Amino acid sequence: MKSIKVPAIYLHIPFCRTICPFCSFAILKDKADWHQTYLQLLEREIHLLQEQFSFDCSDMQTVYLGGGTPSRFTIQELGQTVRLLKHAFQIPDRTQWSIEANPDDLNLTYLEGLRTEGFDRISLGVQSFENQALRSLGRAHSAEQSRLAINLIREAGFQDLNLDLMFGYKGQSLSDLQRDLEEFQHWQPTHLSAYCLNIEEKTRFFRDPSWQAWQEEEDSLLFTMYQTLVQSLKKEGLQQYEVSNFSQQGFRSLQNEINWNGRNYLGIGMGAHSFIAPYRWGNVKRWKDYRQALEEGRLPQLFKENLSEEERRDEELMVQLRLTEGLDLKSFTSKYNLNLQERWQSKISLLTREGLMQQDNTYLRLTTKGLWMADEIAVTLAALLV
Repeated sequence: MKSIKVPAIYLHIPFCRTICPFCSFAILKDKADWHQTYLQLLEREIHLLQEQFSFDCSDMQTVYLGGGTPSRFTIQELGQTVRLLKHAFQIPDRTQWSIEANPDDLNLTYLEGLRTEGFDRISLGVQSFENQALRSLGRAHSAEQSRLAINLIREAGFQDLNLDLMFGYKGQSLSDLQRDLEEFQHWQPTHLSAYCLNIEEKTRFFRDPSWQAWQEEEDSLLFTMYQTLVQSLKKEGLQQYEVSNFSQQGFRSLQNEINWNGRNYLGIGMGAHSFIAPYRWGNVKRWKDYRQALEEGRLPQLFKENLSEEERRDEELMVQLRLTEGLDLKSFTSKYNLNLQERWQSKISLLTREGLMQQDNTYLRLTTKGLWMADEIAVTLAALLV
């Protein structure tokens, strides 16, 4: 069996103290007595994957524990998780270990335990430093708990810290966002992920039409917020490298960049997605389905696709346009044998006149205004390649 190089692993831990009204991920209300069962199921999934593939993890760059809320696991349970992955995949010592956490789960003893288990990057789900906003978003923690958590993270010796910021919630004003930005910048994170609230199907916010109605009415305000955010973070040394991601130099998200650059990554756990070229698959999102599949000796896949060249081309286009570096025209043209001059020139000229796009001899880049509607632009350009 040919070895497949895998530079990234994502492991999903679905447990949450409370279920946020905007969340559409694979999540479960936390039940501590389910943790060991879940670890056993993860081990079964890994065993089944290794029956199908021979993984070469000698150049593994990143292991990312996301959720859900991985910090619902005890340090002992996280230690089990780390040992499971290291034993199964022979992960080298230089690999970055990232974990998502909520502020209300953290104390100094817990954080020191994370360091002992090898974690060196934390992504903290702050969302806002405004208590009213946190209540509106259904978050369980307070602004003061976020402040305390950041101080403790630094005290425990973590150098690499991502903070999550959310904007565009019902009733938010531009001045509300500006106050939030001031405090986020005060804490000088190495990385910041800033997301405009997206109203997803099958969430509580989706079932309340007032949320989507407010966003539709305030569309111009939402773009002004995004523009303000980008400009403000740039002044503070957080360079934008993707629509929603900003970092200090040398602190980009390794996990994201591997995904965006079309490299292999392995997802394990409920709802996790994987890409092992040319195959992409996603796991089931429900506990019952995940458990049943593995107990029956089956991989818990909801879907598996063998991506065609056209599908990979369109995905690459969509992802690259979301990056501030833009689409490498020479590489893209050569890889897919395209005459972009013939197919795109009039549309590119129009997008440029509208202030959405810039082009030089090598790259096609979106402006801030263009990044705000990057997916829509990518769909338009992809349609011209058919």
